[in-house]
Amino acid sequence: MAEKEFTFALLIGGLDVDDDAQCDAYFADGLDDSVLEDRDGLALATFSRTAVDAGSAVTSAIADVERSVPGARVVRVDEQLMNLGDLAAHLDRTTESVRLLATAARGPGGFPPPAGVVGKGVRVWRWADVRPWLAEHGVTPPDDVAETLPPELIAATNLELAARAKR
Repeated sequence: MAEKEFTFALLIGGLDVDDDAQCDAYFADGLDDSVLEDRDGLALATFSRTAVDAGSAVTSAIADVERSVPGARVVRVDEQLMNLGDLAAHLDRTTESVRLLATAARGPGGFPPPAGVVGKGVRVWRWADVRPWLAEHGVTPPDDVAETLPPELIAATNLELAARAKR
């Protein structure tokens, strides 16, 4: 089976992105297929990982992260929630262009429903829900070759990580 490239992000506790020793250990252990940033006291590692399937990609990344730095624990797979402006920036389109797709005022219709609403009516979507629809309708940028994790895999992995944290 041919390998594919998958993009996803993991939220990690016990890894301080400002600690040079921890970051050196992290990257020395072969995690150079990710980028680290601080996300409200947790580390956010955004991966571009090659694997035979999405499950192998996320499972190997979790194992690699937790092996690399003593005390580091993956808290959850980030759902990569995006509002219309975020989607527009990601696609190099205007917010209005994406709004028209989302409301079926333009395009083929059937845009994925929002994952939720925050604040004063700001709709947010999971990138993992939107990306397949965009690809199916030829809307993704040409350089977007990596696949996202299926929403069901993200949910199942997050349930497993939450159960593990309670043990």
